Amino acid sequence: MIQQFQIEKFIYLNKWFLNIVGLYPQKSWRFVTSLFCMLLLVIPQFVQIYLFCTDLSVILETSSVLFTILLAMLKGAVWIFNGKSMEDLVGFLFNEYWKIIESFDNSKTLVKYAGYYICVYYSYAIYIFCFSWIFHWKDISGFRYANKMTKGYTFLIINALLFFFSLPPIEILILKFNGTYKSSDKHFPFPATYPDFLKEFPYFQIVYFSQIIATMTCALVILATDTLIATALFHTCGQFVVIQQKLELLSSNDGHETGEMIKRKIILIVKHHQMVIGFSKKMERVFSPMMFLQVFASSMIICLVGLQVSTTFTNQYKLVKYFSYLLMALFQLLLFCWPGDQLLLQSGKVCQSAYFTKWYQFGKERRGEIQLMLLRSQKLIGITAGKFYLMSLENFNVILSTSMSYFMVLRSFNSSEGK
Repeated sequence: MIQQFQIEKFIYLNKWFLNIVGLYPQKSWRFVTSLFCMLLLVIPQFVQIYLFCTDLSVILETSSVLFTILLAMLKGAVWIFNGKSMEDLVGFLFNEYWKIIESFDNSKTLVKYAGYYICVYYSYAIYIFCFSWIFHWKDISGFRYANKMTKGYTFLIINALLFFFSLPPIEILILKFNGTYKSSDKHFPFPATYPDFLKEFPYFQIVYFSQIIATMTCALVILATDTLIATALFHTCGQFVVIQQKLELLSSNDGHETGEMIKRKIILIVKHHQMVIGFSKKMERVFSPMMFLQVFASSMIICLVGLQVSTTFTNQYKLVKYFSYLLMALFQLLLFCWPGDQLLLQSGKVCQSAYFTKWYQFGKERRGEIQLMLLRSQKLIGITAGKFYLMSLENFNVILSTSMSYFMVLRSFNSSEGK
């Protein structure tokens, strides 16, 4: 049996992120504190946009960071608004979803592959191992690849933040070393407008630290929500793969099992399938609004940051910052489209596995159950962005095309402004 302490080592990072920002278990004071920390940067950035509303370059530079923070705030607000539903779904994911392994299958192999359910910020390794277990992959390089992918999102966020935090003092040190430093060269990590007295010691350092606090809080909220969604999607992919394997085992019956044993197995498989479908519907209901926000914000962020990259080739410091930011924005969108695509794929493969069982050898009642399961699995399970976009790799390309369209329009405006 999988003990609770074993489960904890697979999901403790997800729980830590959610707990620190007050999303699970829900603690209003922590979430309000997180919002306040992010407002330390949001308000000065709105002031900057208001004061420089006629300067397109300032608006574009400020908006890219502002969109990311507002996205984190809105995701957290949607989470809190769906409080009871989110609490139930996350509680089920962290507890009962694991007990299915005990309830529906007593195989020691399942306990063994649970060791690969390490949710290092999200659980891509779950799906990889389930898939490899079925096809008996002997090369464990896939596991190493999955582990690298699980760390990629966090690395890109930390990498982008470190560039933003460290480049201003590095730039000042270089200018001082070259003897060309002026007081006007001193600036904050993120574009924002503050009163003039805040640009002097020690207020400058305090404001600098407040921007670090604001963006680190934003990163924690994004990690908490995004990695939970990805974890839920990859767990569900793994569950569908396990159902496929169980159906294949029905076909490998060598005649030693009685009709009653086969009946019991089919009933358990059908119950397992219905339970995973029910969980998928709950995911769609509570995650769909956040996915809509993500698709809209990602389109704008990729467009704005891409424009910053294309217009800062002469400024190496800004180029490094915004290029790392662009990579993070692309990976963030891919984080939902890729597992969403795999969810469509694996839910559809259940139909194929059900079709290739030796259903014709079963009794009339058992044949009917398999046929009903086959019919139900023909309807693919997926997650949408506000019922408009189906999160898949195909729509990932569509969103990138939309971002490119926005990019070309803004670039033409920016070019006309320069003239």
